[in-house]
Amino acid sequence: MKSFILFLVFISSGAAALGQKWTADALKEKLSDVLLDFKATAPANGETLTMQQMNYAGANRSYQKGDIELIVQIFDYTEAPGIYSSLTALWASGTSYENENEKSNSTKVGTHPAFETIEKINNATRILIGVNHAIFISIEARNTSDIAALRKVAETLVNKF
Repeated sequence: MKSFILFLVFISSGAAALGQKWTADALKEKLSDVLLDFKATAPANGETLTMQQMNYAGANRSYQKGDIELIVQIFDYTEAPGIYSSLTALWASGTSYENENEKSNSTKVGTHPAFETIEKINNATRILIGVNHAIFISIEARNTSDIAALRKVAETLVNKF
């Protein structure tokens, strides 16, 4: 909850709302019991925060396949289009970064801008995708460095919007 609130405080500086507002329940529905070969380990959680007459919603769920743990978070950025645009524009510029601990770079999931990271030391991968100028999907996989498999999970989720 703490990270969700901090995340939403950060995005609260956005401009006027664009498009459909999502509720926590609607976002939770996108997190099915099975996601490709990954099975949910608990029910989906969702939260809504209202600040200064603006609503923000998020949902998350954990999945497991063998030793691989998957953590999926979905955030509604509808009421913060300025922040959404700034971040995805950075990704579109071809940003990349690498050191001895991790490798990160801009990419796409379908036609959607994304940013992926492989943690070399921790054997983990992450991908953050911007969808329909309003939604961010964050997927983290622990105990794997297979970014291609994570992209397939990302494509499945993106197609739900």
